[in-house]
Amino acid sequence: MGRSKPVVLSGGAVLLGAPRTARGGILSDLASIGSGSVNFVRVFNREDELPTHLARRIAETVRKRQLLFSLLYAEQRERFSVQIGGALVQDRSGSSSSSKRDGKTWLSGSQAGHIAIGTYSIDGELFCAQALRVLRAAAGRGGDCPRLSDLVAASLACDGGTELVPAFVNQSSGKFETSAMRYMKGLTPAWIAPDQSALERQLAAEAERVIDFFVTKQRTFIAGIDQRLQAIRAGSATEYLQEPADHAWLIFGGEERRFLAAVLDELRDPGSRFRRELDGLVLQNITPDARYWAGLAQTARDELDTLAAA
Repeated sequence: MGRSKPVVLSGGAVLLGAPRTARGGILSDLASIGSGSVNFVRVFNREDELPTHLARRIAETVRKRQLLFSLLYAEQRERFSVQIGGALVQDRSGSSSSSKRDGKTWLSGSQAGHIAIGTYSIDGELFCAQALRVLRAAAGRGGDCPRLSDLVAASLACDGGTELVPAFVNQSSGKFETSAMRYMKGLTPAWIAPDQSALERQLAAEAERVIDFFVTKQRTFIAGIDQRLQAIRAGSATEYLQEPADHAWLIFGGEERRFLAAVLDELRDPGSRFRRELDGLVLQNITPDARYWAGLAQTARDELDTLAAA
């Protein structure tokens, strides 16, 4: 498996790139552990769905992070190194094309945009692939680990989950997500909780950290979107545009600047529909979700302990 190039930050610090891997295969992996019925069919092609689109992405990012900690806890990892990078695996690719006209590049069709933001790898191995390897090793020793299987299936779904979006939206999102990656290295875990109660508290705290990173703080995520918008308006960045005749995927007039402005409005307005939907998807569920994943992680840990003692 190859490795993406590291990113050199100001001051000489280096952000390790996550390993490269071929996209696809998530559905096959899920089917191999009896979870092939997972439905990835989601589409974002209406302007009024922007708040839901954004809230869903933050919610899945929270879940992915909680699953990372839960699986590390279940395996009782004592030493580990976690890297975070861009999207690496997905269950579809969409269908898009581009053409040049009047000195501009016009995109048509859809592309598969990852729902959760950022992809974790553990000790150089893709997070969901590592989790699947552990489960398969347990099965090879004759172990019945249904709760570990639940965690692994959830991690695969989180890493591979995509939604079809207009091509210009996916390209634009990739730009401002990349700008956030230099800060996301600060979200890599430094320790693993010693027991279920501590893990539950940790998972709740991590949910709050993700919300703070993407919604509350201006510098880490929102600033990158604003800088991209200002660069387009100033003519110093090339704007992604959707073909006007592509009516099925034409939202925000097919103009990246209009899309970015709408995203900023939703993120910055405390009374926006995005904030209300985020409250329903994440904020109201922080405690019960943390309790659920911590309980699942503890049971998965017990399954592996039982197998090791056999």
